Amino acid sequence: MQFGPPELFAVLLMRLIIIAATSGANPLKSLMMMMLGLWLSFIGTDPLGGVERFTFGLFDLKSGIPLLPMLIGVFALPEVTSVVLRNEKGRKLAALMGERLTLSELRRCFRTIGRSTMIGTAVGIVPGLGQIVAAMLGYSAAKNASKHPETFGEGELEGVAAAEAANNAVNGPTMVPLLTLGIPGDNVTAILLGAFVAQGLRPGPQLFEEQGATVFAILVAMVIANLLFLIIGYLSIPFFSRLVTIKTSVLIPLVIMFSFAGTYVYRSDPVDLLILVAFGLFGIVAKAAKFDVMPMVMGFILGPSMEYAFGQTAAMSNGNTLGFFLTERTGALAVLLVTPVLGYLLWKRLYHKAPVAA
Repeated sequence: MQFGPPELFAVLLMRLIIIAATSGANPLKSLMMMMLGLWLSFIGTDPLGGVERFTFGLFDLKSGIPLLPMLIGVFALPEVTSVVLRNEKGRKLAALMGERLTLSELRRCFRTIGRSTMIGTAVGIVPGLGQIVAAMLGYSAAKNASKHPETFGEGELEGVAAAEAANNAVNGPTMVPLLTLGIPGDNVTAILLGAFVAQGLRPGPQLFEEQGATVFAILVAMVIANLLFLIIGYLSIPFFSRLVTIKTSVLIPLVIMFSFAGTYVYRSDPVDLLILVAFGLFGIVAKAAKFDVMPMVMGFILGPSMEYAFGQTAAMSNGNTLGFFLTERTGALAVLLVTPVLGYLLWKRLYHKAPVAA
């Protein structure tokens, strides 16, 4: 509750810079996509002035671009196209169907799992990092601590455990910035944010006061879900591993059908289908050009909140924004100053020193 508009703006900006720095080896491409996402978020009605922007006279754009059709378009359709172009066949994994983790293997990986769990938890709490960064840091830490690092990248069990433990440990802590500040920590919580909004929930400091019962129901459900995941996952691995044998000719039409159906059900507006196709085509081109769409999506999601926070900050400063940060909001200023340094260090760590998991 001590967070005001200046602090929220600083944290949101830090989150976007970190995403741009960690989304790919080329930060320039990531920054370009992030700026595109911010511009797309400006389409519609100005939340401060109430004037239309970038609608090109189209009535359907007055309320902005809907989130769900955009997400499905840039994530689902390019992946479908990629699978079709690769002409993937259903693979036979008969040799792996009966394999399970043994107790001795679990004991051998226990220290690695504990280390990666702590790494994933810390990464998940910080807005802007997410599973990819956690998995790479967990893998790097496990390899650096191993007595036989040369086996990493060759199917080493500790490498798998390190990446997956860190990856899974992120999921719970990412709910901290989402529920308290309304800032999604990764692409999964970004989709979850869209689901919350669709159900009339507005994540932020007031959510616990206005929807306290719902919030604690979500937290309890996450605990139960993890226990069920252990049981159901262990029993159903042989069954779900056979999903990779499904023919592409069957799987692809189902994915496309559910993509269009889910988009239309969201608002029952045919225009959403056009938006889905448009962003699907854009996602295909971006993937072919090796542009990561994640910075664009995060810029689109966080753009309105960051713009509104900046507008409130400008109003609070009476036109002297720099002096306002220097004299009254030193905490927000510290976040702004550390943001480029943190972004550079993460980018250098991930793409210059840290090994990438196979």
